[in-house]
Amino acid sequence: MSFINSIGIANPAYKSEQMQIYEYMIGAIPFNERERKILKYLYKKSGINSRYSVLPDFSNSNGTERFYNEKNNFNPRVENRLSKYDDASLPLATKAISNCLLDSNVRSEEITHLITISCTGMSAPGMDTEIIRDLKLNTNLQRFNITFMGCFAAINGLKLAHTICKAEPNAKVLVVSVELCTLHFQNEISEDYNLSNMLFADGAAATIVTSQPLNGRALSIHGFHSEINDDGVKDMSWNISSSGFLMKLSSYVPALLKTGFKGVIDKVLEHYQLKYDDLQYWAIHPGGKRILDNIEKEFHLEVKKLEASREVLREFGNMSSPTILFVLKNLLENGHIQKGQYIFTAAFGPGLTTETALLSYA
Repeated sequence: MSFINSIGIANPAYKSEQMQIYEYMIGAIPFNERERKILKYLYKKSGINSRYSVLPDFSNSNGTERFYNEKNNFNPRVENRLSKYDDASLPLATKAISNCLLDSNVRSEEITHLITISCTGMSAPGMDTEIIRDLKLNTNLQRFNITFMGCFAAINGLKLAHTICKAEPNAKVLVVSVELCTLHFQNEISEDYNLSNMLFADGAAATIVTSQPLNGRALSIHGFHSEINDDGVKDMSWNISSSGFLMKLSSYVPALLKTGFKGVIDKVLEHYQLKYDDLQYWAIHPGGKRILDNIEKEFHLEVKKLEASREVLREFGNMSSPTILFVLKNLLENGHIQKGQYIFTAAFGPGLTTETALLSYA
C-alpha cells in the first residue's frame, strides 16, 4: 500500500467570472444573434462561476494586455503558445509544490522521484529539469514525464508513484500536474470549441506519495482500474496543429460515460469485495455539469456525494489533469471523512478512457 500525503494547489493570477468570459467569446468569435443567445444560456447553466488563466484576455477587469488579438486574428501559431507555456508553467508548478511540501513537512532534498504531468505544453529539457533546478532538488533523482493523456493523467501519475513506492519503500515521490488549457483557445465556431472554451481553465496541483503516511491526513491507495470505451474514440481527442492543440469534445461524452460507467464501478467493487454502500465518498473529475448530473442520477447519489466535484467545477472550471487533485483536496478539507472510509475516484479523457482509484482515509 502507498499513501497520498498533502496536496498543494495553485492557480494563475488572472481570474474571470464565467459571464465575463462569455462576453469575451462573443467579441472574439463571429456568432450570429441566435448562436449568442444559445451560448449565453449554456454559460449560465454550466455550473461554473469563475475560471483562472495565465492570460489576462478573458476579462476587461484584468487590464488591457492581450495575447489573442486582431493582429494574429486570435490565432497565434503553436510555437507562440508553447513559448508562453514555457514562461508560465514553472511558476505555477513551483507554487503548488511549495504548498504541498510546506503542509507535508518534507524537505525538497528528500524527494527521490519526480513525476511531471501535462498535456498543454512540451519541450526538452522541460518543466521537470526546471523544477529540479528551481527547487534545488537532487540532480540524481529519478524523473518521469506523463504527457498528452488529458484529464485522467493525474490518476496515472498516482499509479506510477504507487508502483515506485511498492518497489522502493523509502521513496518520496513528488507528483506535479500543470495544465494551461487557455493557451489553446480557438476562435472558430463549432460545437467542440464552444464546449472547450466554456469549460477549460488553468491550474496546477502537487502531492507527495510514500509507502508510509507522513501525517494524520493521508489517503491510502488501495489500487487502480482502467477502461477504454471504443464507442467514444471519435468523441474526445487532443491533437497538435500549427495553430495550437485542438480539442475534439463532443456533447455525446456525458451520455457515453453514463452507459459505461456502471460496468467500471462493478468491476472495482467485485475486485475489492465491496458494495455500493461502502463507497462513502466520490471524487469524480468534473469534466462538465452534465457528467456529474448523469452520475448522480444513475447511482441515486445524495446531493452531498458530489459536492466536492461540483465546488471545484464552480470555482475553477475544468483544469484538465490537476482537477481531480483539487477535488481530493476539497474532500480532505471539507468532507468530514472518517478513518477507513472509502473514496471512489475517477477521471475521464481521450480514448474515451476512464481511470479510477480506490482510496480510503488513513
